[in-house]
Amino acid sequence: MIESIDGSIKSGLSKLNQNVILFWLGKSWSYLTEILLYVTGIACIGFNFIMQNVFPFHVLDEILHRPTLNRSFPIRVILNLSD
Repeated sequence: MIESIDGSIKSGLSKLNQNVILFWLGKSWSYLTEILLYVTGIACIGFNFIMQNVFPFHVLDEILHRPTLNRSFPIRVILNLSD
């Protein structure tokens, strides 16, 4: 009889431990997702400041602001941008 009680206690504890492990994994996943979203947001803000130094975006800036290129590629007219 004691062995059956001991077996049921052990099975109950193993189920409890599994639930606790699943709880902490779920909670950790939420924290990890939140941290990754914050890092992504900070990276987007940082990229906004260095965007003019990256090659493809630098060329687009030249087309928008250099008068000779602006006449050759009327990107402001295409995109409906005002001066």
